[in-house]
Amino acid sequence: MKILLAVDGSIDMQATIALLRMMRFPSGSVVYLLHVVHLEEERAMEEPEPPSPHPAADLPEKGSPSEKESLWQQALQQQGKAFLAHVMRELKRLNIETRPVLRVGIPGAEILRMIDECQIDLVMVGTRKHSKLERFWLGSVSEWILNEAGCSVLLVRSKRRRRRGAPFHVLLAVDGSPDAWAAVEFTKSLVFPQRSRVTILHVIKKWLHQTSHGLSTWDVAGEEFSRQAERAFGLRGKHAHELLNRTLHAFGDGEQTVEMSLILGHEAEEIVKAAKLLLPDLVVVGSKGLTGLRRILLGSVSSRVARHAPCSVLVVRRRAS
Repeated sequence: MKILLAVDGSIDMQATIALLRMMRFPSGSVVYLLHVVHLEEERAMEEPEPPSPHPAADLPEKGSPSEKESLWQQALQQQGKAFLAHVMRELKRLNIETRPVLRVGIPGAEILRMIDECQIDLVMVGTRKHSKLERFWLGSVSEWILNEAGCSVLLVRSKRRRRRGAPFHVLLAVDGSPDAWAAVEFTKSLVFPQRSRVTILHVIKKWLHQTSHGLSTWDVAGEEFSRQAERAFGLRGKHAHELLNRTLHAFGDGEQTVEMSLILGHEAEEIVKAAKLLLPDLVVVGSKGLTGLRRILLGSVSSRVARHAPCSVLVVRRRAS
């Protein structure tokens, strides 16, 4: 597996590294560690402080505009190299090949370019806090990548400090679609810490007159779960339970604890509610294949979950054949 880790010195970068340390990728995987020196930074000649997350460096103060710009670029690139070396030291305990890459340009564009050039399978990017309006218009680099990347995207969000010794918790949303099964297979390919917990969630779409409610194996299990699902949701409950069971069996007899949850409601809304209630470390959803303006105008479950979930979100996207 080829993983692209985009780092920029933000608080979310630390969360990204922490999550990367907890995950184990298939044998032979490679992590490309990418940092982009932003063009806007190069041209900010009048800034009293370098608009960079890296350690302070001597930046040009005297000379002609062209000399100052050249020296400024050199200084920023030296900062970028030092920053990548620092992150490499942070990751040295990982048993995985790591390759640092420094580029100059617009971060979102450079990340997308590298995804195509290196045939990346998974890109990991941090998120930044935005106002409700900014989130609605999908203006950040992370949402740009989510919309346009041709591979799976892991949006890493800083969250409350994990309780020491608490099992790593994954909330996996399934709906029986090819995209959702791709998310199941992708989740299986990742090895999480021992004693990890996976909650498989399926949402039955409710009609206008119905009230949202749910059923989970935390409350009932086995045949009783099946009976209550059919009693509460009719034939749709029976089919939903069959889907949850197929997903459960797909995980086999791994070391993780697997639970099932069935909810009547609106898909994106219920996934976000579950994430806020259960406080998982990671939510996994399949992409519906929308990109660009169509995704912005129509919205999608994966986009809404990625935007509003209080934790990291992995959106699994099947590569075009």
